[in-house]
Amino acid sequence: MIKETIEQLVKLQVLDTRIYAVDELLMKIPSLLQASRDSYEEVEKQKTEAEKEYASLKENLLHEEAQVAQHRELLSNAQKKLTVVLTTHDMNDIEALTDRVILIGKGRILRDGSMSAIKRDFPNLSSTEEVIAALYREHRI
Repeated sequence: MIKETIEQLVKLQVLDTRIYAVDELLMKIPSLLQASRDSYEEVEKQKTEAEKEYASLKENLLHEEAQVAQHRELLSNAQKKLTVVLTTHDMNDIEALTDRVILIGKGRILRDGSMSAIKRDFPNLSSTEEVIAALYREHRI
């Protein structure tokens, strides 16, 4: 009803077309607000899901860290003649717990020996991580 009245007044040149355009915008506000509200609700839903996922990951990480601590304690208390196969990417574990390291990449043995001997092959590198990365580059892994 209001829209028709405004259209008639515009036709009669009583109202400027700019006012009509403003009215058109005002009429779109409810749908824009609804779209905004829907977007906000979707963002809040995603935020809640992300928070749940983070809490779950944090709980799993804490559980995993506790297991690693138990493994470290077990291995450090074991006799030296005990053979243990340990797979890990934690360089601190490797250096602290092992006398012998077998580095494997793409199903091939890259190096077999003590970590200190392997590190001696790369005298310009200071950390174990750098040595491993250099080995992988050397073998194009």
